[in-house]
Amino acid sequence: MVLALTLIFSVFTGNLAFAEETASSVISLNGFDSVTTVEKYSRTSYEIEIDQPEVQLEAASSDESVLKASLQAESGNSGYYTLVLEGWEEGEATVTLTASDGTTVAKTITVEDTGYEWNYTAEADQTEDFTLPSGNSRYIKIHYENLDADTFTYPTLVTDQPDDFNVTLEGSDGDDFFYRVDATGNDGATGTLSLGSSDYVIPKKLCDVTIAENSNLSMDTKSTYVCSLFDTYHFVVRTTSAAAPEVTAGNDNVSITPVGKVEGGYEYVMDADHEGTSLIQATLNGETAGFAVTVNYDSKPSVSFDAPKEISVERGKTYTYKFSIMGGGTPSFAPDQDGAISVQSVRKDGIDYYCTVAATGAVGASANFLVSFPDTGEDGDTVNAGKVTVTEPVGIVLKSDTNNDFSLAKGSSYVFCITGATGFYAASSGVFSVSKLSTSGNETLYKITATGDAGQGAGFYMSAPGRVPLKVCAVTVAPVKITSDTNDDFELAAGAGYQFKITAPGVKSIQFNAGSSKVVAPVFVRRVGNDFYYKITAVGKPGEQTGIYASVKGQDAKKICVVTVGRIQLKSDTNNDFSLAAGAGYQFKITAPGASSVNFGSGSSGVIQTYFVKRVGNDFFFKVVGTGASGQQTGIYASALNQDAKKICVITIK
Repeated sequence: MVLALTLIFSVFTGNLAFAEETASSVISLNGFDSVTTVEKYSRTSYEIEIDQPEVQLEAASSDESVLKASLQAESGNSGYYTLVLEGWEEGEATVTLTASDGTTVAKTITVEDTGYEWNYTAEADQTEDFTLPSGNSRYIKIHYENLDADTFTYPTLVTDQPDDFNVTLEGSDGDDFFYRVDATGNDGATGTLSLGSSDYVIPKKLCDVTIAENSNLSMDTKSTYVCSLFDTYHFVVRTTSAAAPEVTAGNDNVSITPVGKVEGGYEYVMDADHEGTSLIQATLNGETAGFAVTVNYDSKPSVSFDAPKEISVERGKTYTYKFSIMGGGTPSFAPDQDGAISVQSVRKDGIDYYCTVAATGAVGASANFLVSFPDTGEDGDTVNAGKVTVTEPVGIVLKSDTNNDFSLAKGSSYVFCITGATGFYAASSGVFSVSKLSTSGNETLYKITATGDAGQGAGFYMSAPGRVPLKVCAVTVAPVKITSDTNDDFELAAGAGYQFKITAPGVKSIQFNAGSSKVVAPVFVRRVGNDFYYKITAVGKPGEQTGIYASVKGQDAKKICVVTVGRIQLKSDTNNDFSLAAGAGYQFKITAPGASSVNFGSGSSGVIQTYFVKRVGNDFFFKVVGTGASGQQTGIYASALNQDAKKICVITIK
């Protein structure tokens, strides 16, 4: 007989559907529809499909002593399931597929013993019983061949004690398959490892494994170490042996470099070279210890601790933090400022770091204790372990002059008067900055400044030695308050300029623009503190108008005013008609405040010739020379940019 494929990526044919007439879902059996018999002791799998993925599907056998049936949803392939059948005894059993909406499909399968022989070979590099310390792991390599199988099969390694041992297929290299055995139970637990084939239900005993400490070999790291690509990690193999243990990596996802002998054993450094999993294993004098490694492409360091976010330490005494850290390389521990606490010692034990700090500053001095990761170069990886305040026990009442919730514009500040407390802080970081202004007796003034985005908020707390922190109030960041020195609409002559002063506390830049850039053109001039200076120039035609707007990032623009382009008033020093001899000249002075230039010319050609002479401030000087015949006349005209020409006078040639 031909055995069906064992893995979930088997190839199937057909798509015959069975469903009750009144059922709302349709179950497609695919290749399972043509199956009527299976071989005794065989394990086969089939793809099952349901047309409504939200409907759940279950499988059951009428006689599990003859035929066992199980159903597993395919990961990432909604609506598809893998049906696994295991034939145990000769006979018949009905496999029933039941959908959660009531649809059922039943199929009777006969388990036969045709004398089929499973002609596979599976050889493991571990055949003797062994011990494994709790929390440790080791690899077992299996060389597997199944040349008679018509479909893909693979070796299986299982334990009869899944609560104490976890067995995982880590990968393969040709005919070699690598299983990882994790000791998850307690000392004294024993389990049997059995070796088989994926298409055969009866594995053969390989060996026994017992959870027990080695006599002279252990690792300071247990379970699975999780890190990011290119991270490094220092670990210690503990032994009293004068000879260093052999330490290897299960594959090239990580590499191991010896550092040297240290107190209690030998230190090594691991480099995470490739994404994936691996196993670091140490062997010495027949004993084995190891831990698993998972290398992620990009993950932040993991830092866990059980210390409260606010602690008080009496002056001259110490407090010890315990951090469990994975990833990020070698961590660094330090207060965010000097004068309150100092780091006395750091002791590493695997992923656990015991950091002792001493309260060396004056009573009331405080600092945040930070865990940072210099190897990553990312400030965002820094973890604030909490605030440490140097204190002496006191029994006084904590009070605040402000207890009601309120809003504070971004960039603005507010001062609290706190009585009896040695600490005052915001529960959320990055929203407000808090600074101590002064202390008088048992009253302290604290200034908070809104630095977060509009809509963010934080609760504020006051604390004292031996006291539970008390909430003062909640403060919400309001939008930045933008003010202008000019708010009334006005008229600006074409070509003229005007300067605005926009005040926006707490921001480094603002947006300042006109509704139409063809009417006025804004230009940034300078910034002085919270004041931003912008100049606008009227570039549009007289009568055109536009709004002037200012805003900060993340906020709607505020309309400042409306600017209308006004006419430039032209004045001439000569406005009466006059006569001019041929070849003679005459100079006009045209005054045009705000104009960048003036157009000056005659109405008729060949009568006079015009020349620009010079400009002095708002005065433009032009010369005319008579060139026409006696009696000819022409008008003299002047205009500003984008304005109609104005008639100045009429010149007649003598």
